[in-house]
Amino acid sequence: MIRKILHRPNLYKPLGSSFLTSHTQCCMGLFYEGVLCENWEEMPKDYEKARNWYLLSATQRNATAQNNLGLMYYQGIRTPQNYKEALRLFRLSAEQEYAQAQLNLGGMYFNGRGVPQDYKEAIRLYRLCAEQGYAEAQFNLGLMYADGQGVAEDYKEAIKWLKLAAEQKFEAAQFKLELMHLNENILN
Repeated sequence: MIRKILHRPNLYKPLGSSFLTSHTQCCMGLFYEGVLCENWEEMPKDYEKARNWYLLSATQRNATAQNNLGLMYYQGIRTPQNYKEALRLFRLSAEQEYAQAQLNLGGMYFNGRGVPQDYKEAIRLYRLCAEQGYAEAQFNLGLMYADGQGVAEDYKEAIKWLKLAAEQKFEAAQFKLELMHLNENILN
């Protein structure tokens, strides 16, 4: 359907973009970012169109669009970098339990970008995402337990989260577990 719409733009012009569902609008944004194409690296990207489609979809509470638009503001893609707007969009998406937004929001709190650094809030958000099976959040949570950031240092809890990420082939988690194992052998 997306290709038909793209190749027949007059099909929807008289009706405006409001006849498209928020999901379809978000897919249009993904298409213009090159995400929905087989050879997405080769496809010319149009971030301005992607941003416009995400904006239409985000105003209809589409969590994916809110997150992706938030990323555009966070990274300054075709818009001035704006942590405040990224934070607002990530929050809207995270409130809908969208894992990627919880991860992104957790990263903002962890790094203190657009908000005061707050490891406890980062832990809370990473946990919400990690409990949905998101490997990167499981890895981040494991590191925070291993380093005692926002929580008491707890190697058992760190290993639990790192193993979950490693089981999903998250290479950084596999490497961290190997290092922890080596350090344990050296200390014993």
